[in-house]
Amino acid sequence: MQKKIKWAACAMMSLLLVTGCSGAKLPEGDVKVVNQQVSGVIDLLLQSADYGGNQSTVTSMLLPTGSSYDIKMAVEQYEAGQLVNTIEVPTYTTEEMEKNSLIHLILNIGKEDVKSIFSIAEVDNEKTTDKKNPEYKMEKTNAPAINFEKRVTLDQYGGELGKEFVLAAYTTGGSSDMNLETYQDELANYETVSIVKVTITKK
Repeated sequence: MQKKIKWAACAMMSLLLVTGCSGAKLPEGDVKVVNQQVSGVIDLLLQSADYGGNQSTVTSMLLPTGSSYDIKMAVEQYEAGQLVNTIEVPTYTTEEMEKNSLIHLILNIGKEDVKSIFSIAEVDNEKTTDKKNPEYKMEKTNAPAINFEKRVTLDQYGGELGKEFVLAAYTTGGSSDMNLETYQDELANYETVSIVKVTITKK
């Protein structure tokens, strides 16, 4: 889906500005992921009152220049420690990455009878004539609601291409927040768990 998306003041195309809003230092690795503050990208979220509080997550990702990439996202759902369902988000292929090109991963998690929406967005280079007011293209995937009590999101990540990483976890039951790095050892501690995983591969 092609869509023009207006950035808020803090959410610019430059990676320097993306990290500069919070003063965060960039992680190491070919895949660099930074969790953004929702207040900085309200227009990009395209969220409504249905996705308030801790239901929206936005991360921005920097990839090596000169190539395009496949982004694979999936949600693994567990009950009492056992995998019961997997939601597959269609693979998204990026444009060829240029300097400071960013990919945005947006999770709007619905509860009860409100659907969840998983989105991937990037600048549409063909339609953008003014880099200060870029045109964006976005792919959105609708999914069932995910009821949860606690959310844990990735703050920063730096890793290799082709290596799977966890973007967020949504849990019910349990007395503490899940550790995204050791979640497999903690699944039995919760009634339900939904794990959002991402893998980036070079085309």
